[in-house]
Formats: sequence, C-alpha cells, structure tokens
Amino acid sequence: MKTDHHALVINCADTIPNVSHPSPFCDLRKPTIDALTRALNTLDLSCITDLSDVDLAYDKFLTITTHLINSNIPLRTVTISDNTPTYITPLVKSLLRIRNKQLRRGKTTYAHSLSVKIGKLIAETREKQHSQVSHKDIKKTLVICSFFY
Repeated sequence: MKTDHHALVINCADTIPNVSHPSPFCDLRKPTIDALTRALNTLDLSCITDLSDVDLAYDKFLTITTHLINSNIPLRTVTISDNTPTYITPLVKSLLRIRNKQLRRGKTTYAHSLSVKIGKLIAETREKQHSQVSHKDIKKTLVICSFFY
C-alpha cells in the first residue's frame, strides 16, 4: 500500500519508569503470634537463671528469644512497585495473592473469608493514614482522597 502520509510519534512525558523493590515483612497475624506464645511458654529458663553473670544471661536470653522469633514468625517478601497505592501493605498484597490462588482452585468460601480480612486491613490502614493528615497539609489530603475516585 502506497501513501503520501508521514507520521512522527514523540513521547514528551517526563515520567520515571516504574521501580519495583522487594519489601520484607513479618507475618504478625494471630496464628503466628500464638505459635510464638506456645514456644515461649514451653521454654526452659533454667539455663539462663543458673548463670551468675548478668551479661551472659542476657546474651543467652537474647539468643534464645531471637531463635524462637525467627523460627515461629515467618519473614516473607513481596515486591511493591512505586505506583502501588499506599493502603496496599505487604501483608495485604500477600493475602491478595493467597486469595487469588484459592479462587483459581475453586475454594470460594476460604477466598471470601480472606476478602473480608483484606477489607478490614485496608480499612484500618486507610483510617491510620487519615488520622495522620492535618488540615494544614492540603497536598497530602488530596493525594489520600484521590484513591477514593
């Protein structure tokens, strides 16, 4: 096809490319905290109380509790991009992934219960964001309110 038309496409936008970065977070939901509580309740503190040096006892206590925290509370990593809304926390994003997997597997009742939890977490996050905004900071208020529309 022959034509006499010519086109020139220019992108003048000064946009910064979308940057994604891994965001580690601790899963501090009730089941993991309960597991940590059970582990701490079964902990034998005689190895710490038998030590006469306070510094050694403190170091031993820190070592044991750090090990229990690391073994009972998982550290998860989620990739967050710059254009992700602020109310999508790493925990919310990980729960959204779990919910989507459950929906694809056909487990709609579990996915629905996760949706309710996700909604509550988002509402709590939004409430915290709104409580930090004052009437003097109009720019921040507009950014937060723009997510509603």
